Amino acid sequence: MENKETEQVIVTTSSGGVGFFGALFLVFLVLKLCNVINWSWWWITSPLWVPPVALIGLVVSVFVLIAIGFIIYVSVAAIINLFKKHV
Repeated sequence: MENKETEQVIVTTSSGGVGFFGALFLVFLVLKLCNVINWSWWWITSPLWVPPVALIGLVVSVFVLIAIGFIIYVSVAAIINLFKKHV
């Protein structure tokens, strides 16, 4: 029997580094610290908190639309049942 050696290749992927919003925050921060802009700290940090808030808003909106659709469906079904009883 021959001794066959096998090579193992390990591939690692990571999303390390600063994303778009992180880089935008760093730009705003440097501009603020260099007195180039005179914005509120809320606006300086907005690239950090606006995306999560927008995502939460999107999820809540989807749930609200689903709830409204369900309410309309139940209401229409009840009205149809009322008409069926009287006809």
